[in-house]
Amino acid sequence: MLDVGDRHILRYDGRWFPRRGNVEVNIGQAITPTGAGFEAALALKNAARAVILAHVNEPDIAAETPRF
Repeated sequence: MLDVGDRHILRYDGRWFPRRGNVEVNIGQAITPTGAGFEAALALKNAARAVILAHVNEPDIAAETPRF
């Protein structure tokens, strides 16, 4: 389990300037699609997002508007 995600390294600060640090990559179990088509693709994306969020100490910012 990760203590933090990579957001502390790749933080948006108006310049997209990466910071020095370590990023750990973990490969989990395969997630099998539940069908075919666009709806199945969305379900697969949501399942992957849930697995990632369960293993990092970061908030789910999906509803936030990016600042560019």
